[in-house]
Amino acid sequence: MIRFTSWLLLFCTLGILTACGGGGGSSAGSSEAPKPSDKKTLTSIQINIKQATTFGNIKHDIAAGLTQSYDAVGYYSDGATQVITDDVTWQVDNEALAVITNGKVEGLKSGLVMITASKGNVISPKTRLKITDAVPLSINIDLKEHEMLQGQRQDISLTATLSDDSVSRVTDGVTWITSAGIEVSEGKVVAMQAGSATLTGSYRGLSSSIDLVVKPAVLDNLKIEVKSNEINLPKGLTKKITVKGIYSNDESKDLSDEVTLVIDDESIAHLNKQGELVAIKEGNTRVHAEYLSIQSPSIPVVVTAETLTKLVITADETKIIEGLNTQLHITGEFTDGEQRPFTGKVDWFVKDMYQLDGSHILALDQGKASALVPGTVYVSAKVGNVQSKSVRISVVKAKAQKLFLTVETPNIIPNQTTSYTVMGLYDNGTRKNLTNDTLVLAERDNHTVRINHTDGTILGKIPGTTTITASRGDISSEPITITVTKAKLIKLLLTDLNEGPAGQTFKPEVYGVYELDNDEITGAENHHKVTQNVTWHSQDHNIISVENQSLVGKTPGITSIWCTLNGIESDHHQLMVTAAIPTDLDITPKNTTTNAGYSVLYQAVATYSDNSEKNVTNQVEWTSSEIERASFIDNTLHAKDSGFVIISATFGKLKKSTSLKIGQAKLKTIKLDELQDGFALGQKYQLSVIGTDSLEEAIALNAKNFNWHSADNSIVTFTALPGEIKAISEGSTEVTVTDKSDSSITFSMTIQVGPKALREILIDATSFGLIYGTDMKLSATGIYTDGTSNDISEKVEWSSSSEVITIDQDGLALARQQDDTASSSTDISAKLGDIDTTKKFTVNNINVIYRKPNVVSFITNSSNVLFSLTPSKEILRMMDYNTLNEADRVRLRPDHVIYEGQGQHPQFKHFNSNDGSATQFCEGLSNARFNDRHNWKLASVKELKMLRTMSLFDETLIDSDYFTNATDTNTMVDLDRKNDNPVKMNLPYDTQGYVSCVSID
Repeated sequence: MIRFTSWLLLFCTLGILTACGGGGGSSAGSSEAPKPSDKKTLTSIQINIKQATTFGNIKHDIAAGLTQSYDAVGYYSDGATQVITDDVTWQVDNEALAVITNGKVEGLKSGLVMITASKGNVISPKTRLKITDAVPLSINIDLKEHEMLQGQRQDISLTATLSDDSVSRVTDGVTWITSAGIEVSEGKVVAMQAGSATLTGSYRGLSSSIDLVVKPAVLDNLKIEVKSNEINLPKGLTKKITVKGIYSNDESKDLSDEVTLVIDDESIAHLNKQGELVAIKEGNTRVHAEYLSIQSPSIPVVVTAETLTKLVITADETKIIEGLNTQLHITGEFTDGEQRPFTGKVDWFVKDMYQLDGSHILALDQGKASALVPGTVYVSAKVGNVQSKSVRISVVKAKAQKLFLTVETPNIIPNQTTSYTVMGLYDNGTRKNLTNDTLVLAERDNHTVRINHTDGTILGKIPGTTTITASRGDISSEPITITVTKAKLIKLLLTDLNEGPAGQTFKPEVYGVYELDNDEITGAENHHKVTQNVTWHSQDHNIISVENQSLVGKTPGITSIWCTLNGIESDHHQLMVTAAIPTDLDITPKNTTTNAGYSVLYQAVATYSDNSEKNVTNQVEWTSSEIERASFIDNTLHAKDSGFVIISATFGKLKKSTSLKIGQAKLKTIKLDELQDGFALGQKYQLSVIGTDSLEEAIALNAKNFNWHSADNSIVTFTALPGEIKAISEGSTEVTVTDKSDSSITFSMTIQVGPKALREILIDATSFGLIYGTDMKLSATGIYTDGTSNDISEKVEWSSSSEVITIDQDGLALARQQDDTASSSTDISAKLGDIDTTKKFTVNNINVIYRKPNVVSFITNSSNVLFSLTPSKEILRMMDYNTLNEADRVRLRPDHVIYEGQGQHPQFKHFNSNDGSATQFCEGLSNARFNDRHNWKLASVKELKMLRTMSLFDETLIDSDYFTNATDTNTMVDLDRKNDNPVKMNLPYDTQGYVSCVSID
């Protein structure tokens, strides 16, 4: 008797909906890995096979006891993808059948499991993995070479041929048995010693053996290891030479202590007792290694001059009086071990106590240190990478030691003025005019003269004699005698005058001769200086004018000059005035700054002796102290690199200098990258700023350093991400970017926003699995750039990747009838314009092997009524139901699956009667066009009673309950009840029972 049962369906608990076709999966909880970037979010996860382990007629199935590895690929909001296998939570829906760790699945028992990967709230689509009950029939060792050199290693693996004719790579549970001379470790076989060896692999009671021959490795050549093609060594240094032996198995061995090194010219370099190469003198030679009649290629040895290793600074004096100097000496220690005075060029550094520039305290010129102002500095020197320790030098203030008083004319007459000068001699050997800082006094109560300290003059008052003395602090000058005589002026004498340029003030000295004023010894007349008392005269004031009792040259020419005093007139003298000459030079700008890539325009103005000024920019010679850093073209200086330069202008004998500080190149211009394609409504786009610096070179710029502005935010607005724009409405507007640190650096660009554009196509289907011979209507939804969606099923172009499924332009997909029972998969594509999408559809046969039809039919009241029988494994899989959730309560048969409940009869388990799953199952039969019918539904009480009266009904199921299509979903019927009302109401959750679907034409 053929057992007649209704369709069975194993319902899941509320927490595991994926096995019921409801989608979803468990979340990762607090173990979620960090996002790859703050600027993007994870949108979806796709599971891919990492490495197939089974090969043959069932490519992705595995046998119980074997493994299969998967990768999880994350898709992000910015379009990026990333392998996140180790960052997701992996799950299988039935851990009694398989377990998974970091994407690696191990099959435990035969059946079907669903695999998911999740991270946070993002869950991958389910991936099915079938675990078969195939068993290994034979195993084979895979090894590329059966002859190996000693020390060589190669990959080794084991494959098993299974009972389903597939072949699987075996990685776990393998036992390797090796004879002497070989070892197997971590998937590698290693040849340890020469000879013959046997290798045996065992797995699940099966074994396979191979023979290996291990040949001894022999030395092929020698190689001296050097970083470049030569050994370069400064004189005095040593170097350990490493020699490697290269063997026939491509392995190398350090033979440095066993080889003999041969040097061509040992006067240039030789080997010491430790076997190290010692550089003796400058020159070139070669070295090679010899061992066991094998000679290495020779390597050039270049011995260069000894190099500096240490600098030591000493000073003749470490305490210097300002104005004096001392000599610094440098001793260098070299690689040859010698210490000697260093004569090469060094870089000097002078720092004050605060590690700032101390050159204003102590000036250095080629080791000569000049004390400028009091203070303390630390002086060091540097040559290349060698820097000396600092030497401390103190500069102290100079002190005056002596005073020297001089008087221009010690013999004067009443009302005659003479000047005096006080000079100070300091302990640094310098002299200084202290006239204005020194007190000069005459004898007490002596009224012969009057001393004016303001201008340093002495006025004769009454005839007589007195002495004057200069004093400053605790030092005084020698006294000087001043004599005032009473006499009448009788003659004026002028000193000789030389010609001079216009603008010059001529200062001839005038001496008066008085009556009865002769030298007491010689009788010669005395000459008294009366320059400050005379009145000057000029014959031609256009050539020489008298200004403030001085003669001033005005224009070139010759004229007469003379002076008068007390009615006495001097002789007339001819005086020539020449053209004005330059006396000073000024350059602008002074001590300024600029940046690399910019230019500075310099000007020069000369001041002449007549106080006139003239622009001489084009007449001077312009120079830069460092032309590599900055150079002149005419009077324009072009800055090339950052640093400090001295700018000089030379005009005849005049020279003036100023400093220029050149900073790093700065941002000069910016622009925005053009939008390559049209900018559609709702789209976002990240604008990139392209910068050019003052050296005309490109600069990498950060969008955060700029201010972004849209002229019309109703058309284009900026998001919270700097530089990212979003199209709000159709139209045209201007966007502007401005440097935050320099508002003059700005750029604007017009952006045109077009209509919304299609961004993505979604293919919608009742199920992504079809049965051969059935069809299904597909639909397409367009997702647009503005976030809206629309049904575009009639607009898209439908296509199929194979003839297994054909699809017309109305979206009707037909699974063509096949003769065999193999399952297949096909990609269905929907395309509109440049946008397309593809979905994979599986196609299966209904594989029920019964001697009777898989439906029970009868005719009543002129209606054709069909009842469903127990489903096959294939149709349950096609309906997206996991048939193996309770492996301990399942018996597999070649034709179908029987679920065992608490009794002996098939029934549903863990069914929550409120979720409507029984009704959904029958609707699934309609969607799949089971038995070419679309009207399958859950059987009613009346129809179940009709089923019970049939001869094919399983009489052993007399104690079972069936779910019905009564109004209350929480309803079952007990067919064994003898009364008229077999319906059972208000059943608890997890009620078990049967489902039968009915189709009535």
